[in-house]
Amino acid sequence: MIGATIDFGPSIRAHARSRNREMSDEEVSHLAATLNSVAEIETSDQPVLSFSLGGDKRGDLHAALDIYGQGFGKPAGTEISRTMPAALTRGAQTATERAIELNRAAKAGSDETKRRQAETLVATWGNPWRSGNATHRAFITNCHPQLAARLRAEAGVRS
Repeated sequence: MIGATIDFGPSIRAHARSRNREMSDEEVSHLAATLNSVAEIETSDQPVLSFSLGGDKRGDLHAALDIYGQGFGKPAGTEISRTMPAALTRGAQTATERAIELNRAAKAGSDETKRRQAETLVATWGNPWRSGNATHRAFITNCHPQLAARLRAEAGVRS
């Protein structure tokens, strides 16, 4: 959808709750951005909002959440680590050291989320070294280097 965004936050959270999952605000924001990027209004007698599900397949919001929401959230009742700055090292003396520790604690867990997103991307769209999708290759290389190396090897591409 060009120039318009839809607030999918409440739907994302309701979908996660129905599957006994909890999502951080950051995860909801990332998933909402993804949904907005694949959403399209199909015009006919009655306009319908649909989502690209890979290839020529299109589906409703629940189908899109099932596909694009894989790897997001934690089981309900567990602490979401990025909201808990419990990993701070005692004894950081300078303001710079304290800032580095706070930043590290705030980002805890986001690397794992990105790795799961890279795995979902491959499961949905296939090996980008075979398809030639440079955007997907860059995302996987940056977020999940081990997966990137395996996919390059499978496609027969030298580093």
